[in-house]
Amino acid sequence: MTLEFAARYFLMPNKLKYLKNKESEESVKTEKKLFDYCCSKGNDEKSDKDIEQLLMQYSAITMYLQLIADKNDKSVLDKEVLEAYWIGNQLLDSITSEDMKTHFAEHLGRVNTPKETIQEIISNIPQNAKPHHAFHVLHIKAMMKDDKIMFANFPKCKIDHGKVVQVKERSLIVEKNSQRKEVEIDHSFLKNIKIGDLITHHWNFAIDKITEEQAEQLHLHTEKQRNVMEFS
Repeated sequence: MTLEFAARYFLMPNKLKYLKNKESEESVKTEKKLFDYCCSKGNDEKSDKDIEQLLMQYSAITMYLQLIADKNDKSVLDKEVLEAYWIGNQLLDSITSEDMKTHFAEHLGRVNTPKETIQEIISNIPQNAKPHHAFHVLHIKAMMKDDKIMFANFPKCKIDHGKVVQVKERSLIVEKNSQRKEVEIDHSFLKNIKIGDLITHHWNFAIDKITEEQAEQLHLHTEKQRNVMEFS
């Protein structure tokens, strides 16, 4: 279940990573592995090991996961650690922006990142930042030094959620704050979705079914990091 959770949320970063190289055989294989794993096609010990190795290749994301894990005495692919980064939970509470700066500097130094690049990355980490996906999205945009770029794509880049009000063959109509939108769904990837369910979506694709508490945490931590980055 933990690896399936990870695979669901890693799917779109993988898909987008390879958009400029659609003919890459390796990229197609990677996306299919993640997708099929979530569809429970071949979940076994070998599949688990393959998926775990694949996930650990995403160094930009595992940098955050490692920090959350280390600060809470947990493993990188622990369900709570994954949830803390992608959705948000209490594991983020004990982590400070200074922790992030120290951890990022050490991690990036180990992979031979140029010192000037490390300094630029660290200088764009404001007070009250947390290792959450919303921060990651805005932090990348912040380094472009353009507020319009920084916030224009945020609604699509961030993990968002909504309540299902209509189920179609290839899409869902979801509602949040009295606003409705249509998101794509593959019913083999996200099964048994019905009206009233709460779901997360990423880049307009339905990712997972969540609880009321998870929806509240996602909104809380997303808005906190948006405010931190906007007003820092």
